[in-house]
Amino acid sequence: MNKGKTNEQRVLDYLPTDKAKAVSTVQISVALFIADPRRAIAHLRRKKYNILDYWKKSERGKRYKVYYLGE
Repeated sequence: MNKGKTNEQRVLDYLPTDKAKAVSTVQISVALFIADPRRAIAHLRRKKYNILDYWKKSERGKRYKVYYLGE
């Protein structure tokens, strides 16, 4: 685990810069053991980090958001 890093910093380090590799909140939760990554994303956006998102559709037709770090 990343001792000493905040959840915000861990999420920021984990987010890809490539839109094609954008990650879902479930992927972030599993990889970083963070219960609510959307909160960390919201805090980072308030700090002016350019975190972008878009909707994807699962194989079962359910929509979900994926996130990536813009330039």
